[in-house]
Amino acid sequence: MKRLTALLAIVAVASLVASCAPPTPKVVKETVVVTKPVEVTKVVTKVVEKPVVVTPTPAPKPRVFALAAGWEPPPAYNGNPFTPTGSKGCYWFVYDPLFLFVPAPGAWEFRPRLGLEYEDTKEALTVKLRKGVKWHDGEPFTSKDVWTTFMIGYLKKWPIWLYLKDIEMPDDYTVVFRWETPTPLALRLAVRDPILWPYHIYGKFAERIDTTVDPGEEPNASVTKELLEFKPELPIGTNAFKMEKPPTASEMTLVKNPDHWAADKVDFDQVKILQKKRNETWWAYFMAGEIDAGHPATPKDLTEQMMAMQPGMKLATPTDFGGFCVAFNLRKELPGGRPNPFRELKFRQAIAYALDRKKLAEVTYWAGLPEAKYATTLLPSMKEPWVTPEFEATLTDYSYNPEKAAALLEELGYRKGPDGIWEDATGKDLKFELVAHAGYSDWVLAIDNIASQLKDFGIIIEPKTRPGAVYWKSIRAGEHDMCMEWGMQWSSKWAHPWGGFHRVLHPDGDTGKTIGITEIELFGPDGKPVDAAALIEELGATFDLEKQKELVQKLAWIHNENLPVIPFVEKRIMIFYIDGLRATGWPPEDDPIWYAAPGGCERPYLQLMIEGRLKAVR
Repeated sequence: MKRLTALLAIVAVASLVASCAPPTPKVVKETVVVTKPVEVTKVVTKVVEKPVVVTPTPAPKPRVFALAAGWEPPPAYNGNPFTPTGSKGCYWFVYDPLFLFVPAPGAWEFRPRLGLEYEDTKEALTVKLRKGVKWHDGEPFTSKDVWTTFMIGYLKKWPIWLYLKDIEMPDDYTVVFRWETPTPLALRLAVRDPILWPYHIYGKFAERIDTTVDPGEEPNASVTKELLEFKPELPIGTNAFKMEKPPTASEMTLVKNPDHWAADKVDFDQVKILQKKRNETWWAYFMAGEIDAGHPATPKDLTEQMMAMQPGMKLATPTDFGGFCVAFNLRKELPGGRPNPFRELKFRQAIAYALDRKKLAEVTYWAGLPEAKYATTLLPSMKEPWVTPEFEATLTDYSYNPEKAAALLEELGYRKGPDGIWEDATGKDLKFELVAHAGYSDWVLAIDNIASQLKDFGIIIEPKTRPGAVYWKSIRAGEHDMCMEWGMQWSSKWAHPWGGFHRVLHPDGDTGKTIGITEIELFGPDGKPVDAAALIEELGATFDLEKQKELVQKLAWIHNENLPVIPFVEKRIMIFYIDGLRATGWPPEDDPIWYAAPGGCERPYLQLMIEGRLKAVR
């Protein structure tokens, strides 16, 4: 019964659950509209045209070599080197010699330029010329251009014409220098100077020159006058750089000559030349790094300062083959018609004894070699092969000796006044003017020191300077009492004593013209009048070395004992150059090329370029 009751209970529960099941759903269809804002992101592509700026690749900057030089600005500047203001500043970059003479001691060289080879005999010098060379205006270079240059050189009294008979041109590329008087100096006289005057421009002048009459006579005088009046705008040369427009007052630009025979080796596009009239300007350029090379005479302390400011700076000091001297005016009267005591030998000797030349040399040019004992015009650094100590013992010794100077003046009738100044017989003070080139700082130092020394001795000296534009012309005309000049001028043209003697003792020598050497009578070792010019010309025609030494000693004696000038220092040219600024590849300070610098420091610069040694910094 209990089991039944339980069973019934389960059934009842099951029935109850069954009665509670959900009903079958009824599907009702109804449309409901819902309004709701929907944000939609839409990508819109739009083409906008904009101008495109294309930056071109900049042209490479020109590779520039910079230096400083002097010239007269237009309209005075012109391209005819015969005129006083022609082709200045650019000379050795525009004009080319036949050969570059490098007179390094014991290692002389003649490096080919417009000439390629030569044959040197006593009768003639034959030079074979380089073919394919063009002048800057495109005209071909030939033997006629060499002939034209030396014919016009006759009007300038080039020393070669002391020995030259004529110039032959067997063909366009052969030149023969035929000698009237054979000379051992032949090669140096003929090939070192640049070829300046092309036939196609200057032939009309050269054809009228007569070498059988003096340059001052007709027809030569008229040709000279016309040449001085002929002033083309630009110089025309054959060298590695050319001028395309005249310089300004402050700057000159030369551009590379693409037709030059060594153009492939020249690494510079331009030579930029800044104006300088004084050494002070040179110093400023160096300190500012505006130039790559130059040769200003520079005091020792300033040299050290410049080299400290430019770590890449070097200094080469080869001999300049010349030196400084005090030159007397030997004409009958001094300017203004004043009496001239310098014509008296003892008076000149008194001045020499009154000067401490060693001190003068130290003040003026510390890098030089003093000449404080003699006045032979022989270079202290190169005199040994020519003279001996035994010969020098026969010479008057002009070492500093104010007592001897005073004795000579007293012998001539001069007396010291109460103020300590020497007076002449009329009681007039000894007072003179001493002039120097204003642009040569070393010469300016010299005249100030000389004035100080002679004032202490009792002679009044007024030191004065003149600008370079008038200095040389004025002293050549005798417009001075005393002046600064070049003595001991062997010159890198010949590197021989002949050059020094010719400069002072020959009527055609520049210093000889300054002092008026023909206005006094020179005496020789025998006490008799002597023709020094004839001895100089004989020296230039003597091949025998022993005979040369004999003539050198005779001329050295004449110069020392007649004392036309007082030499006091051999100049060693101070060539500053900076490596790594705009130029690199400079040679060491003792390289032989530096001996080509005297007379034209641009020569070694240009030679280094055409040999491919000196290059632009990149």
